[in-house]
Amino acid sequence: MRVTISYFPKKTLQNAYSSRMLQILSDDFNVDDSDLKSITKELVNFNFSKKEVVILNWFENSLINNQGKVTLKKVILTYIKFIILKLKYKKLIYVKHNVFPHSTDKKYINNAIRHMALMTRFSNVVIVHSPASLLSDEKYVPHPLYSPVRRMSGETKDESLFVIFGRIARYKKIEDVILHFPKNKKLLVIGPCDDVSYLNLLINLSNKLPNVRVVEGFMNDHEVVDILSSASRMLITHSDTDMIVSGSFFYAIANNIPVFAIETPFLKWAENRLASSALNCFSNLDDLMVAISGSVDSYTYSQKVKDVIKREFGDAVVRSRMRDVINCSLKKNNH
Repeated sequence: MRVTISYFPKKTLQNAYSSRMLQILSDDFNVDDSDLKSITKELVNFNFSKKEVVILNWFENSLINNQGKVTLKKVILTYIKFIILKLKYKKLIYVKHNVFPHSTDKKYINNAIRHMALMTRFSNVVIVHSPASLLSDEKYVPHPLYSPVRRMSGETKDESLFVIFGRIARYKKIEDVILHFPKNKKLLVIGPCDDVSYLNLLINLSNKLPNVRVVEGFMNDHEVVDILSSASRMLITHSDTDMIVSGSFFYAIANNIPVFAIETPFLKWAENRLASSALNCFSNLDDLMVAISGSVDSYTYSQKVKDVIKREFGDAVVRSRMRDVINCSLKKNNH
């Protein structure tokens, strides 16, 4: 009989990551429509019958407020949610997407990490998407690849163009890239942005530079892939200690887009696995800028590299690892 699982938070179901993960999970499991409100209502009505498994994503984000502070109110509410889920589910699987929430104020980072450590300790399984960042007892499951998108236009390659794609956020320090970007190459920054003051900062900087452009807003996948395919490389320039993996990387390799990146433990591991110019890592921003300013060879994904990507990150390996994690957790006694 197929096990029924829940997936939280429900509002992330429009998120590309959650959409892909649920596609993979639904091959082996039933995914119900439970949310925190319905779970709480059951407990209030003295329905203490336990559901099987809940998978939590970005749960640590509820620890901080809009200013990036860990407040007593946010902590209490987070633990109340956590306790409700522990009461209602036999097994709680915590997906640790980041070391701490991206927007955490520096003064509160250690505080956020301590609370995350407590929640992961009382979870039945902790999943991490990087083998280079595993702590003891954590389980590695590869980050799923995003669905490949067919190019709609036949734009010619512009080897002088480099693109930063993804949500425009202050923690990515895009302003440093703009200020140091080589004048002999072109930079395009594209993506949605919720921080108006930060967006205005970037636009004001780009307006002073003829080779830099910032385009805010959502684009459909075909538009994005057309732009990325016409550029020399996609850039991943944020490497702060909060980051475990970059979603942009998986979008790029799913669509055969070569990447220049500032190294992180995961990206360095991936560079060694791919062993090609599909991904080139650099120690710091200065080294990356030097590489961009020079002659950058054109690169096309070989079948060998595509096979490595499928072996390391394809649906089959993600499905197998998730199935093992869930089934093994159900065989063990509760904490």
